Amino acid sequence: MVYPNPVSGASVVETYIPETGNVRMEIWNMTGQRVQTVYSGRLTKGVHIQHLSGKTDALPAGIYLLKLTAGTRVQTIRLLIP
Repeated sequence: MVYPNPVSGASVVETYIPETGNVRMEIWNMTGQRVQTVYSGRLTKGVHIQHLSGKTDALPAGIYLLKLTAGTRVQTIRLLIP
């Protein structure tokens, strides 16, 4: 879950990690290029919150994809940056 979306200067990504392991959270543009890595590291099982404040400020307005990879699971969420 990302809120608010459209993403403002103080957006939050709340996610549930089903098992402890390596996690990557990346922002991709609509042409398939990775433009930012928001988080890369090991997280424990459970709910985690990542703040996007300041991380998306350098991106131009547009539609992006937030890709979360945890082990073999992948989830993609669309982000709108005004």
